[in-house]
Amino acid sequence: MMNKLYDLCSVDVDKYPIWDEISTNIKETIDYLFKKQYEKVYASTKYNKEIAKSLKMDCINDNNEDVANCTFYSIMIFDLIENIANFWESAENVEYAESWDKLQNALDCCKKLTTDIKQNYLLNFSLILEHLLFIEKLYPYNLFASISLGVNKLKCSICGESPFNSKCDHISGELYWGNLCFYEAQEIGDFDHIAITPFPRDKRCIILIKYDKMKVEESPFRMIYDFINKCQYPLRN
Repeated sequence: MMNKLYDLCSVDVDKYPIWDEISTNIKETIDYLFKKQYEKVYASTKYNKEIAKSLKMDCINDNNEDVANCTFYSIMIFDLIENIANFWESAENVEYAESWDKLQNALDCCKKLTTDIKQNYLLNFSLILEHLLFIEKLYPYNLFASISLGVNKLKCSICGESPFNSKCDHISGELYWGNLCFYEAQEIGDFDHIAITPFPRDKRCIILIKYDKMKVEESPFRMIYDFINKCQYPLRN
């Protein structure tokens, strides 16, 4: 089953003028990111995500699920910008475990935006994804922890029922009125094993690498250190 593609450019700004403000503010926030004005990025993303949530409620009241779902992606765009800013700020402070975590957050946002949006909306998400994947390769993390255990009970995030219950007709990964459906583990079963693997489900589960912040250029993080110092500004090769 193919995901529905959303066209964020098709939102009727005459009916929902706040959408035009959100679009303008995305451009403004990107400009803050380019200039490394991190505090302005964080303030802008926080403010605009609240605006988008308010618009979602208006759409629900108007019985307009398509635009309600579009607000989900506008929030995700601000999440993407925020996580890129967090990544850069952490990397500049040579906090590499933290910056890696923020990079993975940004990658998750960008991958979904790339696959779910019909056309680029204000940003070239495919190009940003390519850029972030390049940065990912500069880190020395190549082995990760992965845990295997059973789950006895799941709950749908939309209706609260078990996804195996006939009352639940929601599909994990799909949007419903601006909310993403996922299945939440309610009861954890038996532990099976922990594995060390180069192909984990979640790359945030790193094996920590010690390094001297005063001698980063001699550490396993020298490639990302050199990149950040030479590139100087976000989203530039």
